[in-house]
Amino acid sequence: MSLTHAQRQTLLRLFPTAAAADRPAEVALGALIDAESARRGALDPVTGVFHRLALTEGSLIKEEYDHATHSFADGYAVGAVVVDPVEFIRVNMRHGFAVGDRGLRAIAHALQACCPKAKVVRLSGACFAALLGPTAEQALEPSLPEQLVPVLDAAVAAALPDDGEPKLRLKWTVAMLQLVVARPSHLVVLGPLTFAECDRARLLERRDGPLGIQHRHLDLRGGV
Repeated sequence: MSLTHAQRQTLLRLFPTAAAADRPAEVALGALIDAESARRGALDPVTGVFHRLALTEGSLIKEEYDHATHSFADGYAVGAVVVDPVEFIRVNMRHGFAVGDRGLRAIAHALQACCPKAKVVRLSGACFAALLGPTAEQALEPSLPEQLVPVLDAAVAAALPDDGEPKLRLKWTVAMLQLVVARPSHLVVLGPLTFAECDRARLLERRDGPLGIQHRHLDLRGGV
């Protein structure tokens, strides 16, 4: 099946950076397929965890929403541990992007190992969150950052090659969020809200930390 001229133009408007490729329409179509796959829950090919689109536009947290609306809980409740290495770009600058990708995979897998039943999401470039909802069967603990940092350090160090120089040591922002949303109106509002609150917790932790568990309670007054 060939694309019409109008379809090609639409694809390039959606993905303008594809215009510089040898076959721009094919590159743009591939980007569209990747985005839709991520939204439907396909794992990020670099890190092996969920893409943020599964959270913000997909149904990643449907089980948690169902639990909130069909049980006697106070609402949608989720714990999150958000891990963000400071200046991860130094890995890419020193070792290249292929090694950087190995480092990202190492971070994601280390977080998954510490939170084995959590839904781990790549929120942005090197920032990840483990969502500890009812299905994770794991609660936030104040000691979690202290447990995580040595594991993350060891995982990244193992992913970096030996170039004769001391290995890079990353600084870590580890934020913990306990989010409760009372009377959510619909699943579609919770994904973006969870993403935004995780990012807010990360920024506060980096600016003012250590903060321990940050508690947020929101009432959307959307019960039906």
